[in-house]
Amino acid sequence: MLFYLPEDLLSNELSAEQKAKVLRAIEYILRSVWESKHLVKIDYSLINRLLEEIQNDDCKSVLISIRNSFSILNYDCIKFYVKVVPENNILCVSEFDEFNILNLPINYLQQSDITNKSIILCENISDADFFKYIAVYYIEKKAIGNVSLNFEPDHGGGGDINVVFEKYVKDRNRFCLAFCDNDIKYPNAEVGQTLKKLKEVDKRDNYLCDHIEIDAHEIENLVPFNYIQEFNQRDIDVAGLHFVNNIFNSERREDLKYIDLKKGICTSRIYNNVDYKNFAISLQPFCREILDANIIDDLVRVYNETEKHLRIDKKIVPAVGKIVKSLFDKSELLTTKTPEFLGYQSNEWDRIGAKLFYWTCSRNHESINI
Repeated sequence: MLFYLPEDLLSNELSAEQKAKVLRAIEYILRSVWESKHLVKIDYSLINRLLEEIQNDDCKSVLISIRNSFSILNYDCIKFYVKVVPENNILCVSEFDEFNILNLPINYLQQSDITNKSIILCENISDADFFKYIAVYYIEKKAIGNVSLNFEPDHGGGGDINVVFEKYVKDRNRFCLAFCDNDIKYPNAEVGQTLKKLKEVDKRDNYLCDHIEIDAHEIENLVPFNYIQEFNQRDIDVAGLHFVNNIFNSERREDLKYIDLKKGICTSRIYNNVDYKNFAISLQPFCREILDANIIDDLVRVYNETEKHLRIDKKIVPAVGKIVKSLFDKSELLTTKTPEFLGYQSNEWDRIGAKLFYWTCSRNHESINI
């Protein structure tokens, strides 16, 4: 996260107590930059004043480094940042040109908690690695230099992400960005319950926390499909790969955003949902084993009429498997093969990459030379 310290933050009109609070807040921020947890932007006129007031050597090193490289520092690529403001202000977000600015009163900075690494909260702990790769791709695409990404991953165990997110919202002492699949199964369907519960929590006025609603059924739908074609066939379902290749090369390719690639579409998922059943029927021409609409209707009818413990769950559209795991098993693809995006994937990689960059940008892990 980028913190901005304006020159009027250390006003001559401050009382001794107020001045102590401001300096404490600034030291916590400078310390976090020293530790490569965040970035800081400081008005030039404030730097020399702080060098007279700040006692900590590490914090002074950060200030001197910024002063020495001030003419070449440019953070205009960071469209969301934190502006530290006096304690009588309120926590709020303001807009200026193309920037969104989180105005953070210094009373939030009287403990070091908020200057710890930003929390990246996902449904599963391994998802954060994939999102980090998307952010790295964004940084390289935009030719952004001399920055790093640093965050603390957390997870909600799938459906309980709202419970974990609510804790951060209530505590109001950490930056937390949550990622959640929309779980939309077919065009015009509603978002899933997990996202609904998360959005209810995020309605509260804690701007230290935010969430990204992924515009795809699941994270698997964001993996470029030319990567999937390179996976080891022992790790994925060949019928699922056949299905993906067929629809990818058709006019229906953008429908891949809705499909459950990890589990496929089964009778148990469509038996009580006519729209979902019709969507599954429309996908049959792309399957290796094509099921006639009448056969699917019969399978649904039998499933519906059979006692639960005797039901047979027939696969209507095949699954590919654990795509994200397979991707990291072939991690060389991330550096050797240029991703080929569908329209929705390109939009999401830009949107996710930018926001994760804004929330986790930090100083490179290298010694500060002064």
